[in-house]
Order: sequence, then C-alpha cells, then structure tokens
Amino acid sequence: MQSNNNYSNNQASSDYSKRLVIVTGEKGGVGKSTLARALFQLYIKDSIPCLAFECDTRNPQLHRHFKISYEKDIEFANFFTKGDADILITHIDQKQVPIFLVDLPAQSGIFFDRFVKEFDFFNIVKNELKCEVTLLSVISRTLDSINLLQALYNTCGDIPSYIVVKNLFFGETANKFERYDNSPFRSTMLSKGMKEVCLPDLFYKTYDFVDTNSLTFEDVKVHPKTDIVLKARTQSWLNEVSTQLEPVKNLLGLDNPANLEYYPPVNIEALNEAWKKSTELKEKQENSSETENPA
Repeated sequence: MQSNNNYSNNQASSDYSKRLVIVTGEKGGVGKSTLARALFQLYIKDSIPCLAFECDTRNPQLHRHFKISYEKDIEFANFFTKGDADILITHIDQKQVPIFLVDLPAQSGIFFDRFVKEFDFFNIVKNELKCEVTLLSVISRTLDSINLLQALYNTCGDIPSYIVVKNLFFGETANKFERYDNSPFRSTMLSKGMKEVCLPDLFYKTYDFVDTNSLTFEDVKVHPKTDIVLKARTQSWLNEVSTQLEPVKNLLGLDNPANLEYYPPVNIEALNEAWKKSTELKEKQENSSETENPA
C-alpha cells in the first residue's frame, strides 16, 4: 500500500514546520524501538505525515512491523557505514512532510557522533534546513543510563530539545529511577528545559503476540489469532502512551494538523494474505529444522 508521499493535499507545505525526532537509548533492550514504533503508530493514527528512518539493519523493527501497510513511509539509513546515512539530510531537505522519525540502533553512539561532527549536523538541520530537533532518550534504572545521557548531550549540544523517557518495564513507578533522579546531570538538564515522560509497561503476553507476529499495535485489532484481551490491553497501552506524551506533543509534532488523505486505508485483505504467507514460511522452516535435527 502506498501513501501520497507529499503533504500538500489540503494546505501548502510551507504552513507546517519540519521536525526531526530521534529516538535513542544506547543499551539494547531498553525499549527504544518499542517507543519508536508507538510514536510512529500515533502519527499514523492522527493522520500526521511522517517519514520514518530504520537505522538498524541487523534488527529492523520499524520496518518489520510496519512494512505491510506503510513500507513507502520508511527509509533505511545506516549510521555504521560512512555515507549510508546521508539520505537523512537530503530527505529532510527535499521531502515535504512535517515529521522525520529516526530509530537509532543500540551501540551506535560512536558512529552517530562521527556523523554529527562530520556535517555539523544539528546546526545544518536547525539553521539551514529550518527543521526543529527533538531527542528522546529511553532509560532504565542503571547508572549507565546517566553516563549515556551525558555522552549524548556532549555529542548533540544545546540545539535539540531533550526528552528523557523512563521505561516503566524497569520500575513500576517513575520514582523508582533513583540514580537518574538524584544525578547532578538531571538537575542541570532540567534547568536547560529538558522534559521527562514515562513509557508504560505492556504486559509481556501482549507484547510477545505483537512481536512474534510482526504486527503494528493497530494490527492487533484485526489479526485472525487475536482476542478481546489482546485488543483491550494493546489499545489501553497505546492510549496511555499518548497520554504520557501529551505534555510534550509540541516537541514531537503531535500537534500538527491531520491530513486525512495522506495514509491510505488499511487493506485487511492484504494484511491477511501477508500473515498467511508468514505463517506458512514459519511452518516450513520449523519442519525443515525437525528434518535436519531429528530427536
């Protein structure tokens, strides 16, 4: 399915400011890609045109979950190979959409730092391309989270807006992040305008259903193996994510006006056909594995 790929159906693109939203969290498994997927889902749900950049070629979660219905809204940008992420700059310059969403892969800090310094990246994006920048950093309760936040700030400086996201998978309430809460770095960044939000915990059985079947969070409503509990938990969680992001929606471009013609209606028939092929492929692989490794 294809999107219109231009934000000019109802109003001129000059009426809309561009914003680059980068989701990061240096440690693998911290919840970074979960947040990026939820944020992309909210842009789609609110009919806000967004071009997403999948930057993890080894574990491309954005692409894996959204490719059936929204592949035309996803580009690949590889920060690990010099030159392969330049597409990010050219697309911000040329594409007429208000939101550019980047899901940075784990362990990419050194390579992202090189990219930023090579181009004076944030200065170019803000002052030449007239695009605002927001950095969302997902943290756990470890001391490493503070050190990585400090390293992120050292790389990116004062041009971006910063949002720290406490992943409640690592603590049932926001006040369980004591190391971060008591850090001098937090105090300094709050004085500079940094914001804080929480990422709600999604019950593991629901999360595993979404992950195993490579679904978007909205796909849960129509998947043939879903049930009322899975639907309810997923919708409630996505609603809570939206509520948590409400105080910072201006920094994420979630206050942009809707363009109801940008994303095409979801093709249920195409989804079912893709899921059927995926199931058949998994069964074939399992049967092949059993043949090669008999008990």
